[in-house]
Amino acid sequence: MAISLTDVIAQNTVGKSEGLPVGVPSSWGWYDGVLKVFSAPPSNFTSVTGWGSVYQKAGEPAYTNPSARVEVANAKTYVHLKTGEWVLVENQAQVQMSGAHFVNDFSGSALSMKSTALPGGGTSFSTPPTGYNDHFWYNARGTYTAGMVDAVYVQMDMRVTDPNLNLVANVGADWWRDANAPFLTDFSNNPAAGTSNWSELSTEWTTLAFYSTTTAQFLADLPPPLVGASTTEPEAKPTILSYTTDSGVAGDGITNDSTLTLSGTAKAGSSVSVYDGATKIGTATANSSGNWSFTTPQLSNAAHALTASTTDTTGKTVTSSVLNVTIDTVAPVAPKIMSFTPDTGVVGDGITTANQVTLTGTAEAGSTVKVFDGTTQIGVATANTSGNWSYQTAQLTNGTHVFTATSSDVAGNTSAASAQTNVTINSSTTTTPPVTSPGQNLLVNGSFEESTVSSGTWAAFNSVPGWTAIAGGTIELWNNLNGVKATEGNNFGELDYLGARDGFYQTVKTVAGQSYELTFDARTRFAGSSSDIEVLWNNSVVATIPPGNNWSTYKFSVTGTGGQDRLTFRETSTQSVDGLGALYDNVSLVAKQSATSAASSTTTTGTNQTLDLVTQYAAANYASSGPSTGTITSTQTSPSLAPTLTQPAYHD
Repeated sequence: MAISLTDVIAQNTVGKSEGLPVGVPSSWGWYDGVLKVFSAPPSNFTSVTGWGSVYQKAGEPAYTNPSARVEVANAKTYVHLKTGEWVLVENQAQVQMSGAHFVNDFSGSALSMKSTALPGGGTSFSTPPTGYNDHFWYNARGTYTAGMVDAVYVQMDMRVTDPNLNLVANVGADWWRDANAPFLTDFSNNPAAGTSNWSELSTEWTTLAFYSTTTAQFLADLPPPLVGASTTEPEAKPTILSYTTDSGVAGDGITNDSTLTLSGTAKAGSSVSVYDGATKIGTATANSSGNWSFTTPQLSNAAHALTASTTDTTGKTVTSSVLNVTIDTVAPVAPKIMSFTPDTGVVGDGITTANQVTLTGTAEAGSTVKVFDGTTQIGVATANTSGNWSYQTAQLTNGTHVFTATSSDVAGNTSAASAQTNVTINSSTTTTPPVTSPGQNLLVNGSFEESTVSSGTWAAFNSVPGWTAIAGGTIELWNNLNGVKATEGNNFGELDYLGARDGFYQTVKTVAGQSYELTFDARTRFAGSSSDIEVLWNNSVVATIPPGNNWSTYKFSVTGTGGQDRLTFRETSTQSVDGLGALYDNVSLVAKQSATSAASSTTTTGTNQTLDLVTQYAAANYASSGPSTGTITSTQTSPSLAPTLTQPAYHD
């Protein structure tokens, strides 16, 4: 069916619901109807699913008919690409829908819901029993390329077979981490895009629609069903959805790969011509699912405007939006270390009595500068728009230190090392620096605040100031995400990024035989999640921590060797495949009052480890607008109903 633009806007305007759902707490955000949560998906998500729900209308007499049906037809889900076009990713004519009867406030167990395929691709569901709702979704999620999507549009036709039913319905969408990500009770795998207003159902077809953007943004670029006066969709343009390899910063349109593999969609079986500007560089054929890929010849170091075109049934050429990619295979010029401060005594002789110095230098503007002491990376800095950078070292031992730096540009190219800058530390008449004052944290960026993460989101890094990911791992930082607040500042970490074994480390100068107190805060991501943390000192495991469900501070001792000691946190080997890890924050390494006599020991042993719970922080309380935890489990519903556990995400 067609739907007028006026009706679509009404269904997405606050206060325009035609009824309210029975049994839903009025404090829940979606009780009154339209609720916009996440217009765009998190940057690394790759899937979406549209859904619908049907409730008894509040204020009407209860009425049930076991033989009555709710019929759903012409359901489609579109995503809007940042390049400026809508792409159909879920189509009921190709992928059927299923669902379950849930208790109206999503407490208790779900009931199976009979569904029957209708001619033409529609689906017929049994109506909700008293005290329950109908909740349904596609049997396969729509997919897209991470970082390419900024909105979703859902449209469905619904009707009932019994005129005496008093039902209201709405539609919405959930973003998903990927096509197969499991449901998690904190909804981190499926944050909601939002939901439309409630519309009354009758025996006549009603078209329901939801868009995740503001109305102004939506009107500026309408999805295909609403373009023009026609009730039929125009033949879809081909698309270029992604390219590989996207090196450096993902999604910035800059890469050091000069031979790209493009992936996109087009009419099934059609021939796709690929252009670089006005020059045709090759062809591909869309498969039976409408997907195509093409590997370019070697591209020059320059900006490239890539498009794909096909010929429609009328012979007209239909061209995709432009995908702009800049090829940059040239490594930056080696950075320079220009000076260090304080340079005490004779200026320029390379000798200082300070045991902590600030290095300053130049590098390519905007590049990431890694600083080394010998072969050991000791920190990271960023060159500003003028190409200047600075880095303050941790405490340094007496002796000569050989500092160098490299820089990496946004495309992922890394320069040669800078010329060496030799600095001799002569802070006392002894060969070791004085014992660090008690209370001074030797670690750089112990609270992880020196990286930009927007509130309510997360970001992934290969390194952050002070910390470097272990080989094959990634550092994942959150900022006030999923109702959890940091114990220090705004940022905190989540230890399991994806399938690899994740962890991070920092090297620090120590005094031989000095005892140090290591403390950090940790908690589980949510109750029941895998969350053990291994703590290593100089690559030896000194503790394995199973955090509790609330923030707690853990404390134990390590002994310095007088050199560059390495502190590492990582997940246990058995927990590296589920993408769920412990949360951590506020890491501190502080010298104790006096040096220990354990100069010959480089790590703590099983007998001298002290693992003391000293402070317990309550996880941030926040008013839930819905069932943030549910009692419905996969054992309470059939396997075919397992996706139903994902759908109440929009209640948060």
